[in-house]
Amino acid sequence: MVRTSPKLRHFLWRSLSGALLVKDRLRSRGILINSTCGFCYSGSETICHVLFTCPKAKEVWDLSQIPLPPAGFSRNSTFLNLHHLLMCSKNSYIASSTRLRFPWILWNLWKARNSLVFDQLHYTASSIISKAKEDADIWLKVDAPELPIPKVSPSYPLMGTWWRKPSPDFVKCNIGASWSPDYFTSGASWIVRDHMGSALCHRRRSNAMFPKFRSLLDEIFSLLSGFNSWSLEHVPPVCNCTANAIAISVLQHNMYQSYIGRSGPAWLRHLITGEASLG
Repeated sequence: MVRTSPKLRHFLWRSLSGALLVKDRLRSRGILINSTCGFCYSGSETICHVLFTCPKAKEVWDLSQIPLPPAGFSRNSTFLNLHHLLMCSKNSYIASSTRLRFPWILWNLWKARNSLVFDQLHYTASSIISKAKEDADIWLKVDAPELPIPKVSPSYPLMGTWWRKPSPDFVKCNIGASWSPDYFTSGASWIVRDHMGSALCHRRRSNAMFPKFRSLLDEIFSLLSGFNSWSLEHVPPVCNCTANAIAISVLQHNMYQSYIGRSGPAWLRHLITGEASLG
């Protein structure tokens, strides 16, 4: 659960659900308005644009001291962007006063947008981040005795760690998994990339056949014995973003149909390309 007030948790849920009434959403419902962003006058005002990729939002995030994704925030997936912020909020190498304030940053970005649209009031990035810090510090100080600060393994990486390409003679297969305790079902995925970082193929699957896992693992290790060279490595979430995002999509969007696809998912092309350029 995100450590913030019920009002802001509801706001985050609305952001993920596409329920914030940005201009692009209103236009998609048949309301004939100009959907151009009032901050930058260049992009369409989508939820992702207002909260993450508008030049105004980028300036705010640059001032936030929260580590940003190596390839930048996604332009079309609020889910991926919030997933990154949630992972950062659990990173004990980042000061708690910094990593836990992201809900207030998003909320004050939205309030600044509304002030511009309805009252023609312009707020600078520094004033937005200052108000977000103030609101977060007050709430977290009051709430501190009741909720423990999230802990993570000491092996969690420092900022600047991300997915790495394999050696030229190898391919790399990242595996992701997700779990729903409410429905006792899981999502699993894998994606194979070459030494250039290009996705060769991927798979998504919903699986409830836990008793068979032991025999499947035995079969996997038997097949691996036929390779001249192979290795298995456990990596932290920030090094496995693409595979995890595919697995999480099973539960997040009820995508229970299993499949195997060539290259990578189109909706993750921005992330795959970004990781390839940095890995």
